[in-house]
Amino acid sequence: MVQAYILVQTEVGKAAAVATAISGIKGVVSAEDVTGPYDVIVRAEADDVDLLGQLVVAQVQGVSGITRTLTCPVVHLANGARLPPDIVPPVSAPVRPRLSAPQVVALALPLLLAVAVAVIAVVARTQGGDAPVPPDTRPLAVAPIDSPDAAGPDCTALVGALPAELATSDGPLVTRPIDQPDTAPGVRAWAAAPRPVVLRCGLTRPAELAPDSALLEVNGVRWLQLDDGLPEPVQVSYIAVDRPVYVALSTPVDVGTGPLQQVADVVRATLPVTPVRTG
Repeated sequence: MVQAYILVQTEVGKAAAVATAISGIKGVVSAEDVTGPYDVIVRAEADDVDLLGQLVVAQVQGVSGITRTLTCPVVHLANGARLPPDIVPPVSAPVRPRLSAPQVVALALPLLLAVAVAVIAVVARTQGGDAPVPPDTRPLAVAPIDSPDAAGPDCTALVGALPAELATSDGPLVTRPIDQPDTAPGVRAWAAAPRPVVLRCGLTRPAELAPDSALLEVNGVRWLQLDDGLPEPVQVSYIAVDRPVYVALSTPVDVGTGPLQQVADVVRATLPVTPVRTG
């Protein structure tokens, strides 16, 4: 028997419905909607890897409302243990040297830790636990940065069209006021933990933008994605690069992609498309 955890990201507000739909699929042991970068965690099992792949591809990924999945097979390791024959490469595959047991453990440990965190999240949701720390809603002091177009008509239109709340699977993020807003045009913020969601409009061209930069397209807007550089990122920033002004949205990793999708809708509706300027 082969088992795996399937980490699922969903459209905004669809986590509960997706978890319910997945739980009815044959081979699914459990499906729980959770907090964090993924919205639903699924435990599935099948007789072999091929059947597990068919389950994931043909059924779980076919559930309406899913935007992304990540499958993590369960690996049982012991001293001198070898990987099950189901996951040994076929004869036609390139021959690779067999890893020793310590090497296998070293490679599998990050996956096992990720699965452990996923299990803890499911247990905490089903059995209860410490209440999460509420987000800070006090006025946010914004550090000044070079934003030459922040007070221009494009940014004024965009900021004026942004919603007062951003929807997430854990509930809405309410507007967080800006401290001394007259000195920070083109800025909006929403209360979230551990850091707020912050939008800045009118920035200079990001130095990281190059002709070969990998761009993420969300709801018709092209974004340059940057993280905070930590081994386990806490915050991620998205910069819209195909509009007359550069727009940056910084969010905690744990809030998911809901805020980005909603802001992308407003950017698409208020700012015209322009060619990406890489130099």
